[in-house]
Amino acid sequence: MKKNYFLLLTLLISVVSFGQTIITENFDYGAVAGDLVAQSGGIWASHSGSTAVGYATTSLTMASYPSSGVGGSATIVGSNSQDVNRTFTSVTTGNIYASTLVNLSTVSAGGNYFYHFRDAGGGFFGRAYARDDGTGKILFGVREGGGTIVYGTTPFDLNTTYLLVLKYDLTAGAASIYVLSAVVGTEPGTTEATSADGTDATSIAAIALRQSGGIPTCTVDGIRVATTWTDLMVESTSPATVVSSAVSGLDYEVSNGPSAEGSFTVSGTNLTNDIIINAPTDFEISETSGGTFGASVTLPFGGGTVATTTIYARLKVGLAISPYSGDVNITSTGATPKIVSLSGEVYNTLTNALAIIGAFDVLTGFSPRGMEIEVLADIPDLSIFGVGSATNGNGGGVQEFTFPAVAATTGDKIYVIGSGHLVAFNTFFAPLVITGYESGAFNINGDDGLEIFENGQIIDVFGDVNTDGTGQPWEYLDGWAYRSVAGPSTTFITAYWTYTLGDLDGATNIASTTPYPGAALSVRENNIEGFAVYPNPVNNGEFSISSISNASKQVQIFDMLGKSVYSNEIQANENVLVSNLNSGIYILRVIEEGKTATRKLVIQ
Repeated sequence: MKKNYFLLLTLLISVVSFGQTIITENFDYGAVAGDLVAQSGGIWASHSGSTAVGYATTSLTMASYPSSGVGGSATIVGSNSQDVNRTFTSVTTGNIYASTLVNLSTVSAGGNYFYHFRDAGGGFFGRAYARDDGTGKILFGVREGGGTIVYGTTPFDLNTTYLLVLKYDLTAGAASIYVLSAVVGTEPGTTEATSADGTDATSIAAIALRQSGGIPTCTVDGIRVATTWTDLMVESTSPATVVSSAVSGLDYEVSNGPSAEGSFTVSGTNLTNDIIINAPTDFEISETSGGTFGASVTLPFGGGTVATTTIYARLKVGLAISPYSGDVNITSTGATPKIVSLSGEVYNTLTNALAIIGAFDVLTGFSPRGMEIEVLADIPDLSIFGVGSATNGNGGGVQEFTFPAVAATTGDKIYVIGSGHLVAFNTFFAPLVITGYESGAFNINGDDGLEIFENGQIIDVFGDVNTDGTGQPWEYLDGWAYRSVAGPSTTFITAYWTYTLGDLDGATNIASTTPYPGAALSVRENNIEGFAVYPNPVNNGEFSISSISNASKQVQIFDMLGKSVYSNEIQANENVLVSNLNSGIYILRVIEEGKTATRKLVIQ
């Protein structure tokens, strides 16, 4: 009987030892407190906001927890805005768990989420919430994707260290949390809270820390990510390697390679041999940014471990126009082989033939919302271009709408608006009538960044795609932004744009406090027969307006803020005198016998 018991115990230990964590994050980044992203050397990356998640040199502890009392910790507060994440190889099936020691010192009545998973596309899943229960205690909650926030009923204490376990079931599409006061060897039969009515994730590829109004002030430490409960609670003795997630965007214009560098991380525990890293065909790797790149890298093990090491990757020089992809293979004796997927593209020479010239966010009725684009050179096939929006500073970089395979002519204006906004667009901006392009990606607010892509490459941006625009100089909530300096450019310069807040408040653009100038400029046809303006640009302080009827005309000129700077009735053959106006771009509006024409007027 004793022999059978020993055999059973041996098998159990063997089964446990072959498990391994995906991430062991002890925040062991040295003796200097500061910015977590900086102190971690980029292992943690910012995906939103600007005021840093903190790194502290003290740690949290819990008896028997494998990641207890090691290194430092992360600190988050509601008054800061930066959100950060650490990526890992994407998990697409089964369960994924993320345990962490947490200690909350303050919590708000309304509550908010502070810890969550991200999918491979940057979507948020399994958000962990905390709020005041009304008596100064903490209630923890969870939300699957965009569904219901479900709070537990157990009150927990402030200034107390708990082990919070976040679970996402990819099969069932459900998120759960457990809140423990001590290590538990097997997964409890009852969760603290479960939410399963949101959008289901198809992959989980990162763990994230969030800062925003209403979140708790707290310390986070000892994050462990695994696909089994046991691997959270028991440190494996088997050789294991840990790698971060796929690297994309290793692109370059034909004849201008190699690509810019991307990076991933590799570490190892309980090793008996070196870690060998082999690059796929068409890519090359290096341990040093800007160093010598080649087909492989060897990371020597010492004392059974390899510390987290950044590996740089790039697409090789001299490749033909095409997309490329492949897997980096990471191996070490006795460890489960790992891969990191790389992808990039060699693309045709960019024409930079499109530029964002305006964005609008109408207050009344919440639509239309969208962007205005100008065609800077003839385009035989518009489908090589697309656009995307960076909602709430989510980092952008994703082409969410691709134009159809049609031609476009220099000077054309293209509008991309929210899904279902076309009728509202033509009503609001009357008499402008367009067919327009609708996309759900452009149900935007006036605090969201915008991007134009050509051959998959970003060629123009509006706003800071890594920052929620609320309160930023480029915010145009319930108003508009309009470009005053020609583009395109991948560097956004606030001073090159004019902005209004809350001014698109009328039943139509013309009835608003400060009308959006772009739609008026885009009216190419007019109802005044033979209408012409000469010279335009105006270079001598005056210009003439002619038409077939030569009747008297009511002339109005507006600046780029929509303010009237000239209004007068002129007779046939009478010039319009504008020598008192500053150089710049204006809107000219002419009414003759009840008919209207609108033109862009440039005064030099």
